[in-house]
Amino acid sequence: MEAAGLLVPLVIIVGGIVLLRSRARTKFYSRECPHCKERMRGDASVCPHCQRESVAWQQKDGRWWRQTDGGWEYLDTTGDPHRWRPFEGSAATREP
Repeated sequence: MEAAGLLVPLVIIVGGIVLLRSRARTKFYSRECPHCKERMRGDASVCPHCQRESVAWQQKDGRWWRQTDGGWEYLDTTGDPHRWRPFEGSAATREP
């Protein structure tokens, strides 16, 4: 009975550590709201400041993507500063 009483808190602590470490590895990029110009998360579709909607960035295959009037672009994080690059895929789908 005493071992079970110690096991539950231990599992909760270890689970909490694993959860915090997994969240620490996720990198979120911010962008400027097209309406109020305040910073917001790139994957957000509603600005937390002005509450207006805009097209959210999408994460696929480890890259951030956004759709513009010219088609899809991906965020190239290999250089400094990071740059948006045009998608060189199929012109028919214009999707990543």
